[in-house]
Amino acid sequence: MVATSKGSGLSSIGARLGLAMGVVLLGLSGAIATGVLGLQHVAGRTAELVDTGMQKSDLAAQMRLDIVSRVDTVRNVALTPEVNAMQADLKRVETLAQVYAGHREKLLALNPTPAEKAALDRADAAEAQAAPFLKQALALARSMQPEMAGETLTTKLGPVQARWLEALEQLSVAAGDSRTAVLGEVQAAQRNTQMGMLAVGLAAALAGAAMTVAVALGIARRLSAAVTLTRHISDGDLSQRVDSSGHDEVAQTLGALAAMQARLQGTIGEVRSAVMSIETAAGEISAGSNDLSARTEQSASSL
Repeated sequence: MVATSKGSGLSSIGARLGLAMGVVLLGLSGAIATGVLGLQHVAGRTAELVDTGMQKSDLAAQMRLDIVSRVDTVRNVALTPEVNAMQADLKRVETLAQVYAGHREKLLALNPTPAEKAALDRADAAEAQAAPFLKQALALARSMQPEMAGETLTTKLGPVQARWLEALEQLSVAAGDSRTAVLGEVQAAQRNTQMGMLAVGLAAALAGAAMTVAVALGIARRLSAAVTLTRHISDGDLSQRVDSSGHDEVAQTLGALAAMQARLQGTIGEVRSAVMSIETAAGEISAGSNDLSARTEQSASSL
Protein backbone atom coordinates (compact mmCIF):
# COMPACT_ATOMS: atom_id res chain seq x y z
CA MET A 1 0.00 0.00 0.00
CA VAL A 2 1.31 3.40 -0.94
CA ALA A 3 0.19 6.40 1.15
CA THR A 4 1.13 10.05 0.84
CA SER A 5 0.84 12.95 3.28
CA LYS A 6 -2.37 14.92 3.46
CA GLY A 7 -2.57 18.13 1.42
CA SER A 8 -2.28 21.43 3.22
CA GLY A 9 -4.39 24.53 2.79
CA LEU A 10 -1.94 25.87 0.21
CA SER A 11 -2.79 24.44 -3.18
CA SER A 12 0.62 24.39 -4.82
CA ILE A 13 4.25 23.78 -4.04
CA GLY A 14 5.12 27.24 -5.30
CA ALA A 15 2.63 28.80 -2.87
CA ARG A 16 4.17 26.97 0.08
CA LEU A 17 7.69 27.93 -0.95
CA GLY A 18 6.45 31.49 -1.41
CA LEU A 19 5.05 31.42 2.12
CA ALA A 20 8.43 30.32 3.48
CA MET A 21 10.13 33.13 1.56
CA GLY A 22 7.50 35.57 2.83
CA VAL A 23 8.25 34.58 6.42
CA VAL A 24 11.94 35.25 5.80
CA LEU A 25 11.22 38.62 4.19
CA LEU A 26 8.83 39.54 6.99
CA GLY A 27 11.45 38.69 9.57
CA LEU A 28 14.07 40.72 7.72
CA SER A 29 11.63 43.63 7.56
CA GLY A 30 11.16 43.31 11.31
CA ALA A 31 14.91 43.31 11.80
CA ILE A 32 15.25 46.43 9.67
CA ALA A 33 12.40 48.14 11.56
CA THR A 34 14.04 47.22 14.86
CA GLY A 35 17.31 48.66 13.62
CA VAL A 36 15.67 51.89 12.43
CA LEU A 37 13.88 52.42 15.75
CA GLY A 38 17.05 51.64 17.67
CA LEU A 39 19.08 54.03 15.55
CA GLN A 40 16.47 56.74 16.07
CA HIS A 41 16.84 56.26 19.82
CA VAL A 42 20.62 56.38 19.47
CA ALA A 43 20.35 59.54 17.36
CA GLY A 44 18.13 61.15 19.99
CA ARG A 45 20.51 60.31 22.81
CA THR A 46 23.46 61.49 20.72
CA ALA A 47 21.71 64.80 20.09
CA GLU A 48 21.18 65.13 23.82
CA LEU A 49 24.85 64.39 24.39
CA VAL A 50 26.02 66.96 21.86
CA ASP A 51 23.42 69.63 22.58
CA THR A 52 22.49 69.64 26.27
CA GLY A 53 25.88 68.56 27.60
CA MET A 54 27.77 71.09 25.53
CA GLN A 55 25.32 73.84 26.48
CA LYS A 56 25.91 73.17 30.17
CA SER A 57 29.67 73.25 29.74
CA ASP A 58 29.48 76.44 27.67
CA LEU A 59 27.21 78.15 30.20
CA ALA A 60 29.52 77.21 33.07
CA ALA A 61 32.48 78.64 31.12
CA GLN A 62 30.54 81.83 30.33
CA MET A 63 29.60 82.22 33.99
CA ARG A 64 33.26 81.95 34.98
CA LEU A 65 34.11 84.57 32.38
CA ASP A 66 31.32 86.79 33.73
CA ILE A 67 32.84 86.59 37.23
CA VAL A 68 36.35 87.43 36.06
CA SER A 69 35.07 90.28 33.87
CA ARG A 70 32.96 91.63 36.70
CA VAL A 71 35.88 91.72 39.16
CA ASP A 72 38.17 93.26 36.54
CA THR A 73 35.56 95.95 35.80
CA VAL A 74 35.29 96.77 39.52
CA ARG A 75 39.07 97.12 39.57
CA ASN A 76 38.88 99.41 36.52
CA VAL A 77 36.37 101.60 38.35
CA ALA A 78 38.89 102.04 41.13
CA LEU A 79 41.68 102.88 38.69
CA THR A 80 39.75 105.18 36.34
CA PRO A 81 39.99 108.90 37.19
CA GLU A 82 37.62 109.98 34.43
CA VAL A 83 34.00 110.26 35.53
CA ASN A 84 32.44 109.19 32.22
CA ALA A 85 34.62 106.10 32.00
CA MET A 86 33.82 105.29 35.62
CA GLN A 87 30.09 105.55 34.92
CA ALA A 88 30.45 103.26 31.92
CA ASP A 89 32.33 100.71 34.02
CA LEU A 90 29.70 100.90 36.78
CA LYS A 91 27.00 100.22 34.22
CA ARG A 92 29.04 97.35 32.84
CA VAL A 93 29.30 95.85 36.34
CA GLU A 94 25.51 95.82 36.58
CA THR A 95 25.21 94.38 33.05
CA LEU A 96 27.67 91.58 33.84
CA ALA A 97 25.70 90.72 36.98
CA GLN A 98 22.53 90.48 34.89
CA VAL A 99 24.29 88.41 32.23
CA TYR A 100 25.57 86.03 34.91
CA ALA A 101 22.04 85.66 36.29
CA GLY A 102 20.71 84.97 32.77
CA HIS A 103 23.31 82.28 32.18
CA ARG A 104 22.41 80.72 35.53
CA GLU A 105 18.71 80.61 34.62
CA LYS A 106 19.52 78.97 31.28
CA LEU A 107 21.59 76.36 33.08
CA LEU A 108 18.74 75.58 35.46
CA ALA A 109 16.37 75.25 32.48
CA LEU A 110 18.54 72.40 31.14
CA ASN A 111 17.58 70.19 34.11
CA PRO A 112 21.00 69.76 35.70
CA THR A 113 21.88 66.45 37.29
CA PRO A 114 22.21 66.21 41.09
CA ALA A 115 25.99 66.56 40.82
CA GLU A 116 25.65 69.62 38.58
CA LYS A 117 23.03 71.14 40.88
CA ALA A 118 25.30 70.61 43.91
CA ALA A 119 28.15 72.42 42.13
CA LEU A 120 25.79 75.25 41.18
CA ASP A 121 24.65 75.52 44.81
CA ARG A 122 28.27 75.92 45.89
CA ALA A 123 28.71 78.62 43.26
CA ASP A 124 25.58 80.39 44.58
CA ALA A 125 26.98 80.24 48.11
CA ALA A 126 30.28 81.71 46.93
CA GLU A 127 28.38 84.43 45.04
CA ALA A 128 26.49 85.32 48.23
CA GLN A 129 29.80 85.56 50.12
CA ALA A 130 31.37 87.67 47.36
CA ALA A 131 28.48 90.16 47.11
CA PRO A 132 29.39 92.32 50.17
CA PHE A 133 33.07 92.43 49.14
CA LEU A 134 32.14 93.54 45.62
CA LYS A 135 29.85 96.17 47.08
CA GLN A 136 32.58 97.37 49.44
CA ALA A 137 35.14 97.51 46.62
CA LEU A 138 32.75 99.54 44.45
CA ALA A 139 32.10 101.97 47.30
CA LEU A 140 35.83 102.47 47.83
CA ALA A 141 36.35 102.91 44.10
CA ARG A 142 33.65 105.57 43.90
CA SER A 143 35.25 107.44 46.79
CA MET A 144 38.54 107.52 44.90
CA GLN A 145 40.34 105.04 47.18
CA PRO A 146 41.83 102.69 44.60
CA GLU A 147 44.43 101.21 46.97
CA MET A 148 41.84 100.11 49.52
CA ALA A 149 39.50 98.92 46.75
CA GLY A 150 42.34 96.84 45.26
CA GLU A 151 43.20 95.43 48.69
CA THR A 152 39.56 94.43 49.21
CA LEU A 153 39.45 92.74 45.83
CA THR A 154 42.71 90.91 46.49
CA THR A 155 42.61 89.92 50.14
CA LYS A 156 38.90 89.60 50.84
CA LEU A 157 37.27 88.84 47.49
CA GLY A 158 40.18 86.82 46.07
CA PRO A 159 39.71 83.62 48.16
CA VAL A 160 35.93 83.75 47.70
CA GLN A 161 36.34 84.29 43.96
CA ALA A 162 38.64 81.25 43.80
CA ARG A 163 35.98 79.08 45.47
CA TRP A 164 33.35 80.56 43.18
CA LEU A 165 35.34 79.73 40.05
CA GLU A 166 36.23 76.29 41.42
CA ALA A 167 32.55 75.49 41.95
CA LEU A 168 31.78 76.41 38.35
CA GLU A 169 34.75 74.31 37.20
CA GLN A 170 33.29 71.38 39.14
CA LEU A 171 30.00 72.05 37.36
CA SER A 172 31.78 71.74 34.01
CA VAL A 173 33.36 68.48 35.17
CA ALA A 174 29.95 67.18 36.26
CA ALA A 175 28.53 68.11 32.86
CA GLY A 176 31.37 66.17 31.25
CA ASP A 177 30.56 63.18 33.47
CA SER A 178 26.94 63.44 32.35
CA ARG A 179 28.03 63.38 28.74
CA THR A 180 30.09 60.29 29.48
CA ALA A 181 27.05 58.63 31.06
CA VAL A 182 24.89 59.50 28.06
CA LEU A 183 27.60 58.14 25.77
CA GLY A 184 27.49 54.89 27.71
CA GLU A 185 23.73 54.76 27.21
CA VAL A 186 24.18 55.42 23.49
CA GLN A 187 26.69 52.60 23.20
CA ALA A 188 24.37 50.28 25.16
CA ALA A 189 21.50 51.24 22.83
CA GLN A 190 23.68 50.46 19.83
CA ARG A 191 24.52 47.05 21.27
CA ASN A 192 20.88 46.37 22.05
CA THR A 193 19.89 47.40 18.54
CA GLN A 194 22.48 45.10 17.01
CA MET A 195 21.39 42.21 19.23
CA GLY A 196 17.74 42.87 18.41
CA MET A 197 18.41 42.91 14.67
CA LEU A 198 20.48 39.75 14.97
CA ALA A 199 17.79 37.97 17.01
CA VAL A 200 14.93 38.93 14.69
CA GLY A 201 16.95 38.11 11.58
CA LEU A 202 18.05 34.76 13.02
CA ALA A 203 14.48 33.88 14.04
CA ALA A 204 13.23 34.73 10.56
CA ALA A 205 15.98 32.65 8.93
CA LEU A 206 15.25 29.68 11.21
CA ALA A 207 11.50 29.92 10.59
CA GLY A 208 12.00 30.15 6.83
CA ALA A 209 14.47 27.27 6.87
CA ALA A 210 12.10 25.13 8.94
CA MET A 211 9.21 25.79 6.59
CA THR A 212 11.37 25.13 3.53
CA VAL A 213 12.63 21.85 4.99
CA ALA A 214 9.07 20.80 5.86
CA VAL A 215 7.86 21.55 2.33
CA ALA A 216 10.87 19.78 0.80
CA LEU A 217 10.39 16.68 2.97
CA GLY A 218 6.68 16.57 2.13
CA ILE A 219 7.46 16.82 -1.58
CA ALA A 220 10.17 14.15 -1.29
CA ARG A 221 7.82 11.72 0.52
CA ARG A 222 5.06 12.13 -2.04
CA LEU A 223 7.46 11.86 -4.98
CA SER A 224 8.90 8.70 -3.40
CA ALA A 225 5.36 7.31 -3.20
CA ALA A 226 4.84 8.13 -6.88
CA VAL A 227 8.10 6.37 -7.83
CA THR A 228 7.16 3.30 -5.74
CA LEU A 229 3.72 3.15 -7.35
CA THR A 230 5.25 3.41 -10.83
CA ARG A 231 7.63 0.52 -10.06
CA HIS A 232 4.76 -1.66 -8.83
CA ILE A 233 2.81 -0.93 -12.00
CA SER A 234 5.84 -1.74 -14.16
CA ASP A 235 6.14 -5.08 -12.28
CA GLY A 236 2.51 -5.84 -13.04
CA ASP A 237 1.19 -5.19 -9.54
CA LEU A 238 -1.97 -3.13 -9.93
CA SER A 239 -3.27 -3.69 -6.40
CA GLN A 240 -1.62 -0.71 -4.73
CA ARG A 241 -3.87 1.92 -3.15
CA VAL A 242 -3.11 5.47 -4.17
CA ASP A 243 -3.78 8.45 -1.86
CA SER A 244 -3.92 11.46 -4.16
CA SER A 245 -5.45 13.89 -1.67
CA GLY A 246 -4.39 17.50 -2.05
CA HIS A 247 -4.28 19.97 -4.89
CA ASP A 248 -0.59 20.47 -5.58
CA GLU A 249 1.41 19.19 -8.50
CA VAL A 250 2.48 15.98 -6.76
CA ALA A 251 -1.15 15.17 -5.85
CA GLN A 252 -2.11 15.70 -9.50
CA THR A 253 0.68 13.33 -10.57
CA LEU A 254 -0.50 10.67 -8.11
CA GLY A 255 -4.06 11.14 -9.32
CA ALA A 256 -2.96 10.60 -12.90
CA LEU A 257 -1.07 7.44 -11.87
CA ALA A 258 -4.15 6.19 -10.00
CA ALA A 259 -6.29 6.77 -13.09
CA MET A 260 -3.73 4.96 -15.26
CA GLN A 261 -3.68 2.03 -12.82
CA ALA A 262 -7.49 1.87 -12.89
CA ARG A 263 -7.54 1.88 -16.71
CA LEU A 264 -4.87 -0.83 -16.81
CA GLN A 265 -6.89 -2.91 -14.36
CA GLY A 266 -9.96 -2.52 -16.59
CA THR A 267 -8.01 -3.36 -19.72
CA ILE A 268 -6.42 -6.45 -18.14
CA GLY A 269 -9.84 -7.54 -16.85
CA GLU A 270 -11.28 -7.27 -20.32
CA VAL A 271 -8.35 -9.22 -21.76
CA ARG A 272 -8.81 -11.96 -19.15
CA SER A 273 -12.52 -12.19 -19.93
CA ALA A 274 -11.75 -12.48 -23.64
CA VAL A 275 -9.15 -15.18 -22.96
CA MET A 276 -11.61 -17.11 -20.81
CA SER A 277 -14.25 -16.84 -23.56
CA ILE A 278 -11.76 -18.11 -26.11
CA GLU A 279 -10.73 -20.98 -23.84
CA THR A 280 -14.41 -21.92 -23.33
CA ALA A 281 -15.10 -21.82 -27.07
CA ALA A 282 -11.99 -23.84 -27.79
CA GLY A 283 -13.09 -26.43 -25.23
CA GLU A 284 -16.49 -26.64 -26.82
CA ILE A 285 -14.97 -26.97 -30.28
CA SER A 286 -12.59 -29.65 -29.02
CA ALA A 287 -15.47 -31.56 -27.41
CA GLY A 288 -17.56 -31.33 -30.61
CA SER A 289 -14.63 -32.52 -32.64
CA ASN A 290 -14.10 -35.50 -30.36
CA ASP A 291 -17.78 -36.34 -30.52
CA LEU A 292 -17.77 -36.13 -34.30
CA SER A 293 -14.71 -38.36 -34.48
CA ALA A 294 -16.36 -40.96 -32.27
CA ARG A 295 -19.45 -41.02 -34.42
CA THR A 296 -17.40 -41.32 -37.52
CA GLU A 297 -15.59 -44.30 -36.09
CA GLN A 298 -18.88 -45.94 -35.12
CA SER A 299 -20.27 -45.45 -38.61
CA ALA A 300 -17.17 -46.97 -40.14
CA SER A 301 -17.42 -50.05 -37.87
CA SER A 302 -21.04 -50.61 -38.87
CA LEU A 303 -20.13 -50.69 -42.55
